[in-house]
Amino acid sequence: MKHDLVKLNESDGSWDVFCAQWRDSCTLYDEDFETYARDAMPVLIDLVRQPKEGAGVYALRSEQGSFDAACQANSTYLPGYTGKVLRVRHLLMSPHFDFGDYPIEDYSRVLARMFSRTIELAKSDLPSEHIKFHLRSPADRQFFEAMTEALQAGGMSNVALKGAWLYLTL
Repeated sequence: MKHDLVKLNESDGSWDVFCAQWRDSCTLYDEDFETYARDAMPVLIDLVRQPKEGAGVYALRSEQGSFDAACQANSTYLPGYTGKVLRVRHLLMSPHFDFGDYPIEDYSRVLARMFSRTIELAKSDLPSEHIKFHLRSPADRQFFEAMTEALQAGGMSNVALKGAWLYLTL
């Protein structure tokens, strides 16, 4: 299954489609979309409603059109770095992953694709020399610890895990 990372916005209707899908997913599990991910969703909503240059809400969309994950991404200059840094925060997995019973391989596949599309984003729409990818859980940290050697072998430099962040230089 292929995934694309798409920028969500109100003007093209992609934000509405995303919300409708995730609202329907919550309903399937007798959950309330309005209170789903109550810490991260307000950040995403604000950024969609009041867009900022160098930032956006991005979602991982499957070939079938389902949104499997979403995040806030911004590219900016930060102290201690030469060049821009792409920060990925408020990563949310689809309500299906939060409430459903799926094999861990499905979660891992979506997480890996979200990360690989983040690298593509740093090379295209939000040009950045560095990436800081915020991890959702200790399990995500274990997942990326296993990938660190492969990332370095693939030409990424300064790959490091610090706290709940994965750092790398392209």
